[in-house]
Amino acid sequence: MKTFRNLWPRIIAFENVYNAYLKARRGKRYKHYSLAFTANAEEELWSIITDLKDKTYRPGPYYTFWINEPKKRLIAAAPFRDRVVHHAVCNVIEPLYDRTFIHDSYACRVGKGTHRALFRAWEFMRGNQYVLKCDIRKYFPSIDHGVLKGLLRGKIACRDTLHLLEKIIEHGDTINAVPGVGLPIGNLTSQFFANLYLNELDYYCKVDLQARCYLRYMDDFMLFSNSREYLHDCRARIREFLAGMRLEFKPGKNNIFPVRNGFEFLGFFNRPELVRVRKEGVRRHVKRLHRYRLLYNRGLLPLAKITESLVSWSAHASYANSYRLRQSLAWGFVL
Repeated sequence: MKTFRNLWPRIIAFENVYNAYLKARRGKRYKHYSLAFTANAEEELWSIITDLKDKTYRPGPYYTFWINEPKKRLIAAAPFRDRVVHHAVCNVIEPLYDRTFIHDSYACRVGKGTHRALFRAWEFMRGNQYVLKCDIRKYFPSIDHGVLKGLLRGKIACRDTLHLLEKIIEHGDTINAVPGVGLPIGNLTSQFFANLYLNELDYYCKVDLQARCYLRYMDDFMLFSNSREYLHDCRARIREFLAGMRLEFKPGKNNIFPVRNGFEFLGFFNRPELVRVRKEGVRRHVKRLHRYRLLYNRGLLPLAKITESLVSWSAHASYANSYRLRQSLAWGFVL
């Protein structure tokens, strides 16, 4: 089995840390924490490199807050300095691991994403009669640190890199309900770790279960087949496999049904002959439009930002049969 060696010099190289800083401030250039770091950027970057070299780097406290859409979640935002470190690590290790992921894993990967996952689901949907659609219960809060560290040690043979990764994982205990379990939602490293964790499931489905029509987007995954009995057997075996990973199905979210009935996936309701934007997604968009109108009329939001958001949503919705819906919302939005 191929292992990754000599990663540390690449992680702490100034060019890599500087590129990590540029990524961390993307879209955040005028936030107070980004401006404070930028005011002494070179000194701050060398300070990070020195702390990493001397093993004196300590992650800072998370800033936590709740979001309610699309569902209630606790978000943990790392300090800007830590975000630079996260990007520096991921710059080096993500491309290496990406080569080991299966083709049909679509979350948080360059050249993949939601729309490619949708296209693949539509392809599988039109060639099979049944689908097993699964979701994992409280995925990020359920990830076992011991299992995750074992997966990392199985591929990374660079002691310094492992030490840093384990320190980042363990820092999650400052906000976790149960020590040794859970990753903070909001970290770049958490997204990578979460994708890596279920890579084991991907190979189990593709190799052991011989699932030709399988795809996963983070903790949402589906198997398509013309045999309902085969999917029932897969569900039972996957449940057992997940138990070994300290995971379990979300109640009511591991169903087998005909694809002609349609299913929700990545913000759309999908059927072989028709694709609709989910009603909940439309409701959130309308609510967002009302908020934009209020902020614009108070002089708190520029027109360019509103236009950018509207174009982005319209482009996303255009993947569904939504022409009339988009026209109706566009004509009805008046500032």
